[in-house]
Amino acid sequence: GNITSIPTATLAAGSTGKIEADLLISPTAEVIGSGLAMIFGQQTPLYLENNLEVNVDVEIFTAHVKVQRSINKDCGMNLAFHLPADFTTGPMSCADSWGELV
Repeated sequence: GNITSIPTATLAAGSTGKIEADLLISPTAEVIGSGLAMIFGQQTPLYLENNLEVNVDVEIFTAHVKVQRSINKDCGMNLAFHLPADFTTGPMSCADSWGELV
């Protein structure tokens, strides 16, 4: 899938927050089969490829420091559907590559 929109986000020092993004996912035959299994209560693996760019911009008096770092991680977790309309997820695991994740 592809991200179709994602907002710019700024967090104050010591704060927490979230960024919501819209995704467009084109299902394949494998995804449809996994979706059907999930409807019947089976856990289905969900894989996420994270390619983020983190920007840190700090001003202290007259000093200005700007740091930019890319974060590229492959992550996965299990997703299960429970009737009537509830989802649970397993813990997320991340690694530098899909091979290290499995």
